[in-house]
Amino acid sequence: MQKGSWLFIYGLKLSDNVLFLYDHEFGDLQPLSGIEAVLNQWWEIELADAAEQA
Repeated sequence: MQKGSWLFIYGLKLSDNVLFLYDHEFGDLQPLSGIEAVLNQWWEIELADAAEQA
C-alpha cells in the first residue's frame, strides 16, 4: 500500500468542507463522500497489489 498511496493527495475544500482526492497520475480531482471512501480505495489498492504478487 505504501507503493500506491503516494499517488494520491487528500484535502478539504474550505468553502464547504468537502473531502477531495487528487490523483497525481491522472491529474484528476474528485470529491469524496468521506473517510470511508478513502479507506475503501486504499483497500482496493492493497488487494490489487496482493493479486499482482500472487
